[in-house]
Amino acid sequence: MTRDAHFSNERMINRLSFYAEIRSILSVFEKVDYSIITGGYVQNERKMGDVDIITVLPYIYPHLDDDIIDFASRHVDAQIRNGFSPDFQFPSDVITRQQIRDAVSGRALKIVRGKLELKKYSPEDIANNPEADYRIWLFEMITHDFDLVGGSFEMLARDTLRAHKTIFLLLCEKHPSATSFTLDFLRREMFSIARLPYVMLEKQCRYMLVMIEEEEFGAMNTSGEITLNVNRIRQECYALKKVISNGMVRSAEHIISWEYLREKIKKKERKK
Repeated sequence: MTRDAHFSNERMINRLSFYAEIRSILSVFEKVDYSIITGGYVQNERKMGDVDIITVLPYIYPHLDDDIIDFASRHVDAQIRNGFSPDFQFPSDVITRQQIRDAVSGRALKIVRGKLELKKYSPEDIANNPEADYRIWLFEMITHDFDLVGGSFEMLARDTLRAHKTIFLLLCEKHPSATSFTLDFLRREMFSIARLPYVMLEKQCRYMLVMIEEEEFGAMNTSGEITLNVNRIRQECYALKKVISNGMVRSAEHIISWEYLREKIKKKERKK
């Protein structure tokens, strides 16, 4: 066995071991809609950085804060044991069904001079402002590779298609004179519109194309060019703007604040 093959095999064992651990600790919650691995872990299998997970819960219950702290702490430990480098700034994302709905429906977007735009946040906002998380969740919902830790695949697929639709409409607004996009363009621009250094993987592309077909936004030919149904796209952009104009008035509070969660995780780690 070559050194590279040995390294590849060892890395795969680390990933499989982590996956088994994270599935088992998901049981700390009463019920889970779905939990999904996303972010850089999906984009680069050779990278042993942190492992981002979004866990969506159907409801809030009395001792949920304790369960989130327990889950986040064990998520951190599982990463360390398997050779990854946890992100102590954002230990683990546990959110409600309503929060993910709002995220994929465009809460991170605003209207500027009649056009859809992505809201911008400072590093300080990203670290502490609950409203900034909606932008992160929106793009995390197209960054995953359907690596389901637990819960409903159907719910995950539905939310993923909605996220693809919202970002695709935002991209179309950025290119109002376009009558077609190449697949290669979409693979890059669906992420670069948020300044993310990712390129869509094959499975992510398949779901994006499913969304485009189901929404009648266009059709791809054999050379990878997607001819756009401009009128249909305009109709849906108008509908999305109407939703955003009416506002999503629900509170943007975290179930548990990042600051409090960071403090609790660091205390737990110091005791070990």
